[in-house]
Amino acid sequence: MQKKDNYANRIVIAIDVLDEVIKYSGWMESSPIKLMDYVDKCLALGFFRFLCTDISKDGKLGGAAIELYQKLLEHSPMIKLIASGGVSSMDDIYELAKYPIRSVVVGKAIYEDRITIEQIKEWNLKALSSI
Repeated sequence: MQKKDNYANRIVIAIDVLDEVIKYSGWMESSPIKLMDYVDKCLALGFFRFLCTDISKDGKLGGAAIELYQKLLEHSPMIKLIASGGVSSMDDIYELAKYPIRSVVVGKAIYEDRITIEQIKEWNLKALSSI
């Protein structure tokens, strides 16, 4: 007997956001659907994993969009959230870890040696040992 697969558990809905407005087409177009309404629609369809990129912070190393993620999680505490945009140091990761955020995207901070792979490896090992 084959186990039925839950594809909603494998799909991540990516949302690029500027001031809570969903942007698409290379961030040039704005969606008329409000961010929280979109999340609600996705939840109603059975999707609960989201990658949210605050494009006002993406690639700028200015810190993560903590307030945006807090608002999303307060609105829909059941979502599995991946935070993206603005991470500049391990301090940003420590701050994000205070919230029920599942993962964080780290890019430019690694490329510019503000966070090392060794620091991330250490962080991951500590997280695994606390399970």
